[in-house]
Formats: sequence, structure tokens, C-alpha cells
Amino acid sequence: MLTAREERLLLDLVMLCQSTKKKSDFDSAQKVLSLLLPHTKCFAGIISTRNKKVKYHINYGFKNDFIQHFLLDHEATGNLLFGDWLKGCSPIFIKLGSYKFPQDCRSLKQELSKSGVQNIMAHGMLDISKLAASYIIFTDIKQWDNHTKHIVKTVIPIIHSLIGSIYFNENRHISATCNIALTNREREILHWISQGKTNVEIGIILSISHWTVKVHTAKILKKFNATTRSQAVTTAINMNLIIPTTSTPF
Repeated sequence: MLTAREERLLLDLVMLCQSTKKKSDFDSAQKVLSLLLPHTKCFAGIISTRNKKVKYHINYGFKNDFIQHFLLDHEATGNLLFGDWLKGCSPIFIKLGSYKFPQDCRSLKQELSKSGVQNIMAHGMLDISKLAASYIIFTDIKQWDNHTKHIVKTVIPIIHSLIGSIYFNENRHISATCNIALTNREREILHWISQGKTNVEIGIILSISHWTVKVHTAKILKKFNATTRSQAVTTAINMNLIIPTTSTPF
């Protein structure tokens, strides 16, 4: 059960989905997250489920050397944090003082300890094709109990949408290099389809009728020679036309 304050903060995050277009816009979301889930560091991004490589990220608090060595290129860390999450798609919480780190992750523990980190939490959300996921890491969560887990699970779809919007808007130019030409409206609709939204929901988000969304969707399917929305999204992801993120909840 969320408190009235927590519900207001969640609503603030939802409202930010409308205005978040670039990386710097995520600063506002981070401020809300700091109130909703107090923490010392935050790393959010998009990661491949195949090779556990980060495709895109936003950082608050982690040193660049740490990110490069342990979060972007370090395979052992990817298996520990992302790999363990991927097995059950449930929040991963590690308390440094009591968790027995695998041998190949001892250096990770040492670096975190040097920074005074007491615990680390990781969670995410799979995309519709399950080829990638949005992913977030927090350090020094003040309290880890069922209530905190509930907040994390509630927050992740919103973070998922925020990161997706940023990536989508920063990579609009990619479609110009592909044989499939999408209009700006079609790219917007395809993005929200990849987020698992219905025609009615997309219509509300874009302030157009669901019938108009349906017409655009039909054109999108035709351009991709697809028979289903999921097929069109998967093809678009493989062609780097849209961010690989959306709708399968954890």
C-alpha cells in the first residue's frame, strides 16, 4: 500500500513522461526518484539480453572509470547483476557486508566498498522482443523490505518509458539510413506500440483519435510487411529504427 506522498511522487514521474525528450530531462526524474527511493548513486540504461552489453545509459554518482570497467565492459559484473535479474526478472538486492561475491566479482566489491557503498539494487523491464531491457541500479537503498520492493516494481515501468522516450528522440535520425521511410507520426506510434500501449492509450498520449492511430498502425504494418504489431516492432528493433524497450513486465 503506497502512502499519499508516494502516490503523488509516482504521479510526478508519470507526468514527466510527456516532457522527457533528452538525457538532461532525466534530471527531473532523478530528483523525484531520490525522494521516492532514497539512494546515493543511480545508473539507468538499456542492455542487450544476448551479450549483456549496455547500449545506452544515464549516470548519477558513479565514477566514469567504474562505469567503464564494471558496468559497460565487465562480463562478470553483467552476469552477477543483470544475469541474476534476468533469471527471474525480480529485483536483485545485494548487501555488501553479508553477500558472498563470486571470485571473478571480488574487485567489484572492493571498488564499491572504497566508495562507501553498503548495498546495491538492480531491476529492469524486458522489451517486447526480449532482445533487450531497460535496467536500473541504485546504491545504498535505505530500507529493503516488501514495501520498498513494491515501490521499485511500480517505478520501473515509468523509468522504462522515460529512458525509451529519451533514446527514441535522440536517435530519430537513424531511420533516414534505412530503406523503410516512416513519418514522424508513424515513428511516434511505433514507439508507443513497442511500449505495449493500445490504440486508445496511444490516442490519449498523442491527443488524436484511436481511429487515426489504427490507420497509422495499418500503414506501419504494410511498410514492414508485417501481419502483427509485435512482428513490426521486432523488425524495427532489428533495423535500429526504435529503441528495443517495452512491455513485458517483470
